Amino acid sequence: MRRSAVPFALALVLFAAPAGAQSLDDGVRALGQGRFGEAVRQLGPLAQQGNPEAQYLIGTMYANGDGLPIDVPRAERLFRAAAAQGHARAREQMEFLRSLRPPAQAAAAPAPAPAPAAPVAGADGAWRVQLGTVASPELAQAEHRRLARRYPDILGDSQAFSAPFTMPDGTGVARVLAGPYDEATARDVCAKLRELNAGCRVVRPDG
Repeated sequence: MRRSAVPFALALVLFAAPAGAQSLDDGVRALGQGRFGEAVRQLGPLAQQGNPEAQYLIGTMYANGDGLPIDVPRAERLFRAAAAQGHARAREQMEFLRSLRPPAQAAAAPAPAPAPAAPVAGADGAWRVQLGTVASPELAQAEHRRLARRYPDILGDSQAFSAPFTMPDGTGVARVLAGPYDEATARDVCAKLRELNAGCRVVRPDG
């Protein structure tokens, strides 16, 4: 799967930028439109200053790999900081990430291989959307079911897929994917989810 367009080093530089002209509204708008680099530029300094909404939004970007490298521990730290200031959604996300941690005795075991995705005829119908990152393929199935129940008009007819990914610290995780779609439908699904402040990333057939 292709990595996001904003590398980690660039994210750190942006986070250090002066925040005087930053706008939470501009950052939220950029995130909703899938302009992740601009979202980081606007929201990063605000998150460092302790703005709970910015901390929550940057945390979701780290958790989902939206314009930033997937970094679940960093996402959890941001959610915790926002939750400490009373941000309810950040508290929910923090508790959700904690619930996905595998038992300590199983931490050293390799993540089970995901079930092979059903073949899709034609590249135009092989697009997916990434909905998040969890600890295992089994949890990816459960998370897809949860999101399909939460957004039935958007995800109710989709199938669940997963893709393994190894984080920089060596932890094996699984990406939560839904599909199959053609390109236009995949982009429309993500646009609708982002309008609801839900993480979503379009995944190409060769991604």
